[in-house]
Amino acid sequence: MFRSSYNFINFTLSIDCKFSEIGQNQ
Repeated sequence: MFRSSYNFINFTLSIDCKFSEIGQNQ
C-alpha cells in the first residue's frame, strides 16, 4: 500500500517537473 502510493507520488512529481520544464522553455 505504502509502496504503491509512494510510486504514485514519484510519478506525479516527475510529470510536474516535466510540465514545469516545458513552461520554462516557452
